[in-house]
Formats: sequence, structure tokens, C-alpha cells
Amino acid sequence: MAISEAKLEKPERWDVPFAGPPGSPGAMTDDDVDRVMGTQPFAGMDESNFSAAQPLRGIIQNDMRLVKYQDGDIVVREGDYGHSAFLIVSGQVRVTLESLPPRLLGRKERKRRGFFEALSQLWSNSRNIESRDVEAYAQAKSTTGQRGSGEHTHVYLQDVPGIIGKYNTVTLQDGEMFGEIAAMGRIPRTATVFAEGDVELLEIRWQGLRDIRKRDEGLKAHTDELYRRNTLDKALRASSLFDHLSDTELHEVAEKTEFETHGSFEWSAQFKKAAQKDLKAMLKTE
Repeated sequence: MAISEAKLEKPERWDVPFAGPPGSPGAMTDDDVDRVMGTQPFAGMDESNFSAAQPLRGIIQNDMRLVKYQDGDIVVREGDYGHSAFLIVSGQVRVTLESLPPRLLGRKERKRRGFFEALSQLWSNSRNIESRDVEAYAQAKSTTGQRGSGEHTHVYLQDVPGIIGKYNTVTLQDGEMFGEIAAMGRIPRTATVFAEGDVELLEIRWQGLRDIRKRDEGLKAHTDELYRRNTLDKALRASSLFDHLSDTELHEVAEKTEFETHGSFEWSAQFKKAAQKDLKAMLKTE
């Protein structure tokens, strides 16, 4: 009797590693993987919990990359959609606890037009196909700058001490993770994060984070708790029912709140699969 061999297929996304193909600048080497494996939380993970098709080392090699930032470099910007999480390998970053003015982030201040202003624009628009506001560019350059090139281009804040002194921020240091909520939900970032001094980060694309969560209960519990804590805090502050409560009282309410989840962070992929099945079924009936 002939015995057929079962072939374990790696994820298609691994055809294009997150850090680039082997040998390219920035690609994850075996030494890089060993280094990551020796740090927490990866050092405490049981590799036997991972499948042969998607081993822990394979996820690190293909779904992660090491990125270096300089003082003031913006890592994530509030309002931008997130597709990856970050683990601090060395150095520290600042997380804003309040929204920064758009001009500080290189964005143009948006003014809501009234009806007559919008109507008058029909006669005042430039006749050129494309028109740029040079004054807005100059304003953005006064608060932000760029360094690097290509995929390694970073936008940086010009006045880091001024921002830290004026706005409410917190510091995250070695071993701490951020951005996982936006990555798993593919939702906009809820805060701006920038480097304070030289920083090296491990960036993890959401598929890799998802696969590790499936296999490691410790990381799953950690990210679920962050989701509960951060989302609940914002929900309480946004509700008019709690306007009269102080920060201390809001914290007490949050501590006594029971949190339950239904479904998973993979709702997007599940929805797409269901939609494709419905479409195929509809085409067959026609």
C-alpha cells in the first residue's frame, strides 16, 4: 500500500517576510531570531505549543522586524489605522494621554465650512488639476521633520521637551508592549507614540500576534487585559453618565466592572470568509 506524504504548508504571507527577503537590508537573521527568543515574553513561551507549520521561530522570522528610532521619531500617530504591535527591546517611548494638535503631527488644521463657504468654493477653486497649500507645508515643517529614505523614512517631532512639558504623557520602557489593540482590531490608533532618545522596537504584524495569542495563554491574557482596561477607561470617560466622577472614582468603577468578551479579534477574517461563501452560493443559484 502506497503511503501518501502529508505536506505542511506555511502561511502564504511568509512568501514576503515582514522584514524583507533573506539577505536584504533589515531582514531578520538567525542571530536576530535567537536574540528575540532570549527576551520576554518569548523566552517564557513553550515552543511545543506551536505547530510544525507555524513554529514560534518561524513567526518571529517572518512576521516580525527590528526597527530603530531616534529621539522624537513618531512610531504611531493617533487616528492612523494600525496593523502591527510593538515591543520595546531597548530605550523608551512616550505615549500621549491627550490628543496633540494636528499641526504638531504634521497635519493641517481642519476648519468646518459653513454652507455659504462651501458654495463659494465652487467659484474660488484653482483651475489647475491639483492645487497645494504651500503655507500648510511650511507650517507642518516647523513642527515635524523627516529623516531616512524609502521604507526607513521616519517623521519626527521638532520640540520633544516642549511637548513633554506641555502635554500629559507616560513613559514605556524595555519589555513593554503597545499598539496591540489597534493591530488586532485593525482600528485607528488611540494615541500618539514617539521615541524618547534612541529606541529599538520589535514590530509584530497582526497575523503573527494573532497566531502567538492562539498558542500562548500568557500573551493572550495580557493583551485581553490591556484591551479591557484601555477600552473601558475611554468608554467611561466618554459617557455623560460619569461626568461628575473624579479620576479616582472612575478607577474604582473600572475595577469593579466585570468584563466579558464574545467572539474574537478575528471577526474581520471570519466576516470575509462568510461573505465569500454567501457570494459563491448566490452565483450557483443564478
